[in-house]
Amino acid sequence: MRLREAVASALHLLVVLSFFALGFVSLVLARRSDWMQSMFDRLNNAPEMLYWTAVGFGAIGLFFLWGFHGIGRGRYLALEMPSGKAMIDSKLVRQAIEECFRKNYPGQVSGASVSVAKNKRLEVALDVEPLSDEGQAELLSDAEGKLRELLQVQFGYFEPLSLFVRSK
Repeated sequence: MRLREAVASALHLLVVLSFFALGFVSLVLARRSDWMQSMFDRLNNAPEMLYWTAVGFGAIGLFFLWGFHGIGRGRYLALEMPSGKAMIDSKLVRQAIEECFRKNYPGQVSGASVSVAKNKRLEVALDVEPLSDEGQAELLSDAEGKLRELLQVQFGYFEPLSLFVRSK
């Protein structure tokens, strides 16, 4: 599991548990009228407590907003076309890249990962079998050319890209 997926799962769990906790507190307060009266008395006597509670919930809400926004980053490639903008899921790009490398470099490239960095820059990491430095440089040079051609022809992507090679 990647770090982004783990953070997404933790945020989702935290949201669900928060709602369960609010439901539980509501049930307890509904059954225990003396606790509810005590809570109302405290709020009447110390209104700043309600202010700090609101600030706390607002901060938690901003945390969730920031977290859920961060989960979706790097998953879609936005392309500008004459007719408008298009969004492509990075999984489709990754599948096309893996298929291209499976055909052109059988047994050398075993997988790829694709993400979209800042400024719509595409980052591609290739998993390759161990090669010599010269073989790796040759593979990288050839792969970059094939990758640029694939992205331009299939997806209309003409922006700069970053290509990384990871040896197993």
